[in-house]
Amino acid sequence: MTTTEAKDPVKVGVIGCGRIGIVHLGAINKAPGVVPIVVSNPTVSKAEDAAKKFGVPKFTGDAMDVITDPDVDAVWICSPSQFHADQIKACAANGKHVFCEKPIATDLAETVEAINA
Repeated sequence: MTTTEAKDPVKVGVIGCGRIGIVHLGAINKAPGVVPIVVSNPTVSKAEDAAKKFGVPKFTGDAMDVITDPDVDAVWICSPSQFHADQIKACAANGKHVFCEKPIATDLAETVEAINA
């Protein structure tokens, strides 16, 4: 394949549809070769609103639905900080690439665990 040939897009899921999740969804929609396919938020109406606004075909109230979705290649973690480490570890266990909004975790031990996952 040459560099001018089109590659399959990276299909991403976004966890967290608060302020930072919306910022990231806007950036993802502008990035070439990246397609958001599912968003999640515990307040399902926020996930639904984000899905409508950004043309994302699926939404859910459960972050694990994003992490375990077989069509998702990479997960953007934009949830509250206290959930980051567990979500990173779950992504690693499910073979997903991860982009995590800072911080990785809320203490050093969790940070090391998440990095080593």
